[in-house]
Amino acid sequence: MNISYEPNFSMEKFNNDNRIQNLVNICLDNNYGQVFDDIVGAIALPNENAVIDFFDKLEHKYRSAPNFQLFSKYRLIILSLFRDSQIKNLKGAFLEVLSFKILEKQHNPYIFCTDCNVIIDSWKSNLTVDIAMESDSSALCCECKVPTSKFTWNIFKNLLDIKNQSQNYFSVYAVTLSEQERMDSKKQRINRSVPESIGVIDEVHCITRENLINFS
Repeated sequence: MNISYEPNFSMEKFNNDNRIQNLVNICLDNNYGQVFDDIVGAIALPNENAVIDFFDKLEHKYRSAPNFQLFSKYRLIILSLFRDSQIKNLKGAFLEVLSFKILEKQHNPYIFCTDCNVIIDSWKSNLTVDIAMESDSSALCCECKVPTSKFTWNIFKNLLDIKNQSQNYFSVYAVTLSEQERMDSKKQRINRSVPESIGVIDEVHCITRENLINFS
């Protein structure tokens, strides 16, 4: 079985944005604390006004805390992102870069590709995946969407096709900043409208806000 990847590069400039890189590094440096949860919670919000309200409430908690300067730093970064006309792409880039760096640390891949089609022998995936990587012990593909509303059956099916075409060599993941309850509801709606999905959609591992840091 020959596996290769065809990169698309559509998200490259957003993934390399200094604000995204800095914000992800802050998350990873505080990966089991309130700072991580608060940053993820802010990025998941729908608009700038909601973010401002969120930070106004957080400021009272952080003002007397030793990490107030860190709070001020990531608040400025996030507000800058939400004031950018490309905020939707930047939010997606945050989740993709954060997910990639978590997985890279866990799996130490010998090959990886982002924003790519997966090619297995003469077969090519219909859609791109955000992350593909292979290590000595595992191989995986991920699709990242900030809200679960962006997931469709075609996205799940693309991941399942990769898994099946590779004879289960790839584990496949759907990653979101929404809560598990929202992901469960999304899968139920897909099951109701697409009978083909029943019994197979759960083969895609769903990583939600609650278990993002360890991809459990």
